[in-house]
Amino acid sequence: MVKTIHATVYKDSIDTKVGLTVATAKDGKVYITNLKLLFENSGLQKGDEMVMVNGTIVEGMSSSEVTDIITHTIGDVNVVAKRRNVKTISATVYKDSIDTKVGLTVVAKEGKVYVTNLRLLFENSDLQKGDEVVLINGTHVEGMTSTQEVVDIIKGITGDLNVVAKRGDVTPNAKAVPVNPNEAPPGNAPPGWVWGTLKYVGPETKCNACMFCIFCGVLGLCLLLCPTDEKDAYAVNGRVYDAAGTYICPRDDNFIPTRAEGDITVVAKRGAAVVATAVGSEAPPGKCPAGGVWGTMKYAGPNTKRNACIACLCCGPLGLCILACPGDEKDAYCVNNKVYDATGYYMGPQDDKFTPARPRS
Repeated sequence: MVKTIHATVYKDSIDTKVGLTVATAKDGKVYITNLKLLFENSGLQKGDEMVMVNGTIVEGMSSSEVTDIITHTIGDVNVVAKRRNVKTISATVYKDSIDTKVGLTVVAKEGKVYVTNLRLLFENSDLQKGDEVVLINGTHVEGMTSTQEVVDIIKGITGDLNVVAKRGDVTPNAKAVPVNPNEAPPGNAPPGWVWGTLKYVGPETKCNACMFCIFCGVLGLCLLLCPTDEKDAYAVNGRVYDAAGTYICPRDDNFIPTRAEGDITVVAKRGAAVVATAVGSEAPPGKCPAGGVWGTMKYAGPNTKRNACIACLCCGPLGLCILACPGDEKDAYCVNNKVYDATGYYMGPQDDKFTPARPRS
């Protein structure tokens, strides 16, 4: 359902400021981005689609052309706009520098931009996860297909950061659509995936090995077995890929899965609006049974092995005792006295190396 709004103000001269700001979207539609002065209490709202100004149809015009019509009008300025059956939300925070983190996470999907997380400056704003972002400081983002493009707009703003979004009703039995931009498989890697980090033999590891070779001879090369360099990686079907989708190696202890934050899934759509629901980071991983508890697990991973190597170089075989005191840590899930990693991979029986954690909100 579309509601039509008429608003008229009186402009006594060309120089009179009316306080109406607009922006033209890529599809040629003109949207209201700000209302002050004469139009502040006019009944129009940010996000309304402008149809006519004093009888002139404005669709397809640039924002400057619409502004010129208003500027050169003396007397009544009549604006006709339409508002769809969605709620328009406007939130403004102050960003004191380009480096300031605002805590607004978005994802561009199929030409629409959705809010996926709200923290820091936006934590107590009127926005909600799942809202569709329409305007950012007057720039219309509908039609953008790159999440990074939207993020760059936000990062480049200093001072007031205004976000206009829309929110609609729930359509029953709508299909769930994931909106987390970081979960898609990279390149041509197959689905059925999990993201994490991979310890690998990179510049830092090679530098450490060279230094120990200088002091300990060829035994220093043992450090190559205990890599310390780290990068984002993706594991599927027992294989590990980098963030570009290039195969690296079989999966082993050097790959550390990341526990899914899984806060947002779009569960319904009506028209252009969406409603989101949390899927909860407390859900069991993989096919593990429910009723367990999340926590952290100490295990003999790359850091522990590296320390054992160094101790062996200094103290001989006694250095292997360090393997009995693992220092590596990863997210883990315990149920029925069995411990699984964040992908549901069985790690072993529960013991004192597993530390349960307070549930995340």
